[in-house]
Amino acid sequence: MVSGLGSHVQLLSTKLALKAIEEQQAVTQEPPALALADSMQDGESSANDQPQAEKPSTKPQPALSIIATTAEPEVAYITSAAFMGQLKVWLTELSNDSTTAAQGKAMLQALASHTLKVFDPVEGIVVKAWDIDALEIQDKHCEKMTPIGWSQFLNQHVKRHEGASYAKNADGSFIDITSGESAMFGPVGSNYFYFTWR
Repeated sequence: MVSGLGSHVQLLSTKLALKAIEEQQAVTQEPPALALADSMQDGESSANDQPQAEKPSTKPQPALSIIATTAEPEVAYITSAAFMGQLKVWLTELSNDSTTAAQGKAMLQALASHTLKVFDPVEGIVVKAWDIDALEIQDKHCEKMTPIGWSQFLNQHVKRHEGASYAKNADGSFIDITSGESAMFGPVGSNYFYFTWR
């Protein structure tokens, strides 16, 4: 009974996390100009209701002004050395935590042997992770997949028991339906990714 309740709570937590991820991605993918227009319509405010400093300029703006620019994104593109560096730091932290040590060590070993795959289902990208400290730079080739939402992706990839809970290996990792490999999803920086390894 307690085990069933724990599985239900775990599934509910996962669903809530996925909903938060999808909402965050929807917000971050919307162009700033559209987000501003939507917020003005939602609040039913006009330019006269805004403080003087926030009134939009009547001067013509360059075409690129609606694109938000940052000096350096928190998480670089998943084929970059910056991303692989953050991934290795995160896996090292997992391997040093007693609750996730087995999983973290298995993923670090897969990283070293170039068998750890990283999936970004929203962007539709799959890449083999590579160790930034390796003497030889690994193949940075990425594969394309059809972009898909997190909920649908996990429903297609993560094995479940007859009930609602996810099936797990002895080390606490999930089981990928398509490959039979160990699997996990979690954050590297501010974005979530799905991982498989053997």
